[in-house]
Amino acid sequence: MKRLVVLAILVLGNYSYAGGLSSSFSGSGFPGPRQSTIFMSDGTIDSAGLLVDRSGSNEVTKSDLFNSWALTRATVTPNTYKDPLNNALLADTINEDNSAATDHYITSDNFTTVTNSTYTISVYAKKLNREWIRLTRGAAAVHAYFRLVGNGTVGATVSDASGTVVTSNIQKINTEWYRVSLTYKELAGAAIAMRVYVAEGDSDVTFDGLTQASFVLFGAQWVKNDDFAQGPGLYHATSSTVTKPRHDLTPSASAPTSGKVDLQGNDGIR
Repeated sequence: MKRLVVLAILVLGNYSYAGGLSSSFSGSGFPGPRQSTIFMSDGTIDSAGLLVDRSGSNEVTKSDLFNSWALTRATVTPNTYKDPLNNALLADTINEDNSAATDHYITSDNFTTVTNSTYTISVYAKKLNREWIRLTRGAAAVHAYFRLVGNGTVGATVSDASGTVVTSNIQKINTEWYRVSLTYKELAGAAIAMRVYVAEGDSDVTFDGLTQASFVLFGAQWVKNDDFAQGPGLYHATSSTVTKPRHDLTPSASAPTSGKVDLQGNDGIR
């Protein structure tokens, strides 16, 4: 029987293990979740490896409860579709109203950012009657557009005095779902919110609403990046308080062990 005996030691971008098992990562630090190769105590190799998440706290409260966000010329129908991660009925439909020549959006609670820090905001989205979505830091400040069709398209991005766009990304999850993300450098340091806009097209959030279901959302997230974690990281659901996630070393489905090592908060070993 293969045994997994684990002692984790964190040295920059490398984890090593005692008991005849080791795992390493290329490069320095962790730009998001990483996959590794595990060398088992009997000399065999598990190429599926461990999935490592070094992302920070999700600063968006009520991250799956979009009907609890502030709604501007929009409504939310909760729990209408199965989410892309757990196939549970948790995804919400965002509906634009019939207001003419204006914008339609939802707004999270505020949290306070730190000047000169880098953040990533993200959400899972599925198109219905609208193909375009806009993610925004605060009001009309730093933002990016995304098209939820085919392999996904990143549209226009905008920086201003409050922040500078570092990168924007759209990840195709399956045939219907995408994860869109915007990474930016904070220049103002303020109590601000995440906004998700219904868009009629690239660079276009001002239009005549049609009282229709625009798109479906799940899993909003806002994380502070650092030298170890870049990008949105693994999604961590929140309720009324911010979740401080575990940093899990978890064998993949095909790994020959069911063990898990949790690296809590500041990388302490539990």
